[in-house]
Amino acid sequence: ESLDKTHFSLGLQIITPYSNERSTDELQLTSTTFIAIEQIIASRCREIPNPTFRAPLADFLVKAGERSIEMADFPLALKYITYGLDFLGGDEAWGSNFRLSLRLHEAACLACYLNVMPRQVMTFVGKIMENTDSFVDRIKAFYVLTKTLASLGKIKEAVEKIFHILEQLGEEIPNDITPDGIMFVMESTKQLLSRFSREKLLNAPKMTDYKKLWTLRFYDLSAPYLFLVNPTYVPLVECRMAQLSVRYGLCKESAFGLFGYAQCLIQIYQDLDGAHRWTKMARLVLERFNATNMFPKLTCLQYSFVNVWVEPFQATIETMDQCSQDALKIGNVEFAYYSAQFLCIEMALTGSHLEIVERKCVTVSSNMALWKQLHAFMGHLSTHLMILKLGSIDKNPFDIAGISVKDEDQLLEQSVDRRKTLAQAIYFNRMFVAFYLQQYDYAAEMAEQYKLQRVMIMLFQDIHHAFYEALIGFQLARSPSIDTKKWLDIAEQHVATFRGWIKHSKWNFENKLLLLEAELCLLKGATESSEEKYKAAIESARRHKFVHEEGVAWELLSSYWKKCGKVKEERECKKAAFDCYEKWGAKALLDRLRT
Repeated sequence: ESLDKTHFSLGLQIITPYSNERSTDELQLTSTTFIAIEQIIASRCREIPNPTFRAPLADFLVKAGERSIEMADFPLALKYITYGLDFLGGDEAWGSNFRLSLRLHEAACLACYLNVMPRQVMTFVGKIMENTDSFVDRIKAFYVLTKTLASLGKIKEAVEKIFHILEQLGEEIPNDITPDGIMFVMESTKQLLSRFSREKLLNAPKMTDYKKLWTLRFYDLSAPYLFLVNPTYVPLVECRMAQLSVRYGLCKESAFGLFGYAQCLIQIYQDLDGAHRWTKMARLVLERFNATNMFPKLTCLQYSFVNVWVEPFQATIETMDQCSQDALKIGNVEFAYYSAQFLCIEMALTGSHLEIVERKCVTVSSNMALWKQLHAFMGHLSTHLMILKLGSIDKNPFDIAGISVKDEDQLLEQSVDRRKTLAQAIYFNRMFVAFYLQQYDYAAEMAEQYKLQRVMIMLFQDIHHAFYEALIGFQLARSPSIDTKKWLDIAEQHVATFRGWIKHSKWNFENKLLLLEAELCLLKGATESSEEKYKAAIESARRHKFVHEEGVAWELLSSYWKKCGKVKEERECKKAAFDCYEKWGAKALLDRLRT
């Protein structure tokens, strides 16, 4: 008790000159004030006898908590903020010191969210609602509440809350989105931004309207949730953010409106050059505002939707891994796990050894469950299951997760009509596994289901869906009991698509196009050309490090030699395919080849 009094007395002696010489608003955090705070906290005193010191100490502590959040020390932030609330007088302080009490409760909401304490978030949000009447005073609490709902997997509820708030901020949210409506919004945004040069961007005024600032923040918050439950809204939201930024000035969130517009340029106009230009502009906005805490999010989006078209797929793996780590360090747990989820997909689809990918999946699953990121979690489970099947690894990813969903069928039931992108991911993963197991009828069915779930936003999986559906189509077109023309038409459409894509990246698309052209030549009777293209596809896949796709090309060449009656060449190619799949770690395919 004597030591506690000494700590308390020492802290007050240090801090008293500051509180006497400055008003509460002028108090700043320094190494000296932090020493005072730590001394007072060390006293384990939760009440301040002298009312004069309550507000200054609480002010110090909320600033210290906010600074700790910036430094990603979330437990320390919560400790400071909790002491600040106690020092100010708890619930009684709402009447005597409303603004400081509100600031402390807002900070407590955020600190609890970052410390994965959803119940405590709800408690502090409830106190803010009870003690405020103004919508503006409640807006920060609404923001954290929405993020908390999403983290608990209540995404539709989170989106409904965001739309309600946006309507209160003066925005009109349409009930239905049509392709014509999206084109109209896109064209109007394109015209508006056509006059927005790099120089104008750097010199544009800053957004000062408080309600417009929060309008952009809530639109930005809604985008990843809409992507999961109603992706057709995403282009509308992103274009609206860009329009508001041009009309009312720039803020940090403007960067994501500009990036969203860049993304739309790819989806609607196939304008990759324009997309790169506006992605750079988005980065300039963050640099202008020194918004370093937002760079991991922009990097995640950029490498997920834009850079995949021009950079080698494998080159983005390290970037996405670092992006996930950087986002987690600053408390952006949502984009930390979006990045991690995309990383696992990318590793699996570009030929990384499946045992390595599986270990990464386990780590990501455990962390997602720990951080309550259920909205990002579900699609990851399906990816993990795909890897387990190909690797013949006897493990249930749903047991690792520790959630109520026990298998992929149950997951699919929950996704239909509620989570189109989740259903799409499940159908893709099933198609991918079925193709490699040579279950072509089932693979075709899953490829069709994938297309039924497709939305306007171009996904990384869309590239691979086009490749594998074309290969499936060539296989089925050879079957006399199948609608040959239907599947040949599908395959030829994809061949034409890859002929356009190869202009963007020879590394990513050359081996795929060569293999599809080899299959097309063979189906049309140009056997000499098909042989040359098979060999070229194998060499390209090897050179560009797509070991699994090299295996596919060896298998198809083996089938070609079998039809030609060349047994030796057939066996040699089959052995080469076996070696590729072994390097990939796909034990299920080795078992298939052995039989």
